[in-house]
Amino acid sequence: MRAADPTPHPVDEAALATQLAADTESVTHFLLAAAEAAGIPGIPAAPDVFAGQCSNPDTLSQLQGTLLLPVFDYVDSADDAYDAITASWEADGYTSSDQAMGTAIYSPITDQPVVQASIRGTSEGIRVTAMTACAG
Repeated sequence: MRAADPTPHPVDEAALATQLAADTESVTHFLLAAAEAAGIPGIPAAPDVFAGQCSNPDTLSQLQGTLLLPVFDYVDSADDAYDAITASWEADGYTSSDQAMGTAIYSPITDQPVVQASIRGTSEGIRVTAMTACAG
């Protein structure tokens, strides 16, 4: 058995920056589309998009984003907005792939920039997250 190579693989910084910029745009667009699909006029949509660390040592980072939609400031129930968001994801080629502690996790059926999304109702509203594949 061969020991792991301690020398890190060279990183094409320009290519990585280009990929992360494209991923930032994809995650931001995905989250803003979820806010629009919620169908609540005037609801603020300010996604928080950031680079996160990948668990694979051969990749450097992935883009992740989160968005809290304060639906209860506008309507009494989040059910219609929640259903509209998940219906829009399904129309865009995502399917419910897992459920964990009240969070519905969606994955694309075909190749998509966003490789995982989740949605959860909270006392503050609806929290939507999205992430891309690891890059680098």
